Amino acid sequence: VDVESCLACLEHARPQGKVSLFGGSHGGFLGAHLSLKTDKFVCCVMRNPVIDVRVLKFTSDIPDWAVVEGM
Repeated sequence: VDVESCLACLEHARPQGKVSLFGGSHGGFLGAHLSLKTDKFVCCVMRNPVIDVRVLKFTSDIPDWAVVEGM
C-alpha cells in the first residue's frame, strides 16, 4: 500500500525530469521497491534499508529486533 501511495503522490506532483529517491530504514525499503516500479527515478539512496532481516541480525545496532521479527 505504501508503494502505491508514493507512486500516486509522484503522479499527482508531476515533477519535470527525473526524481531521486532517498530513505532510511522503512524509507529505504520503500525506495528499493519504488526504484523497480517506474523509470522516473534517476538514483536511489538507501540508508539502513530493512530488506534482509537475516543480515540485520549481524549488522544492526538492535539485533534482537531482527531475531524477534524473524521468528
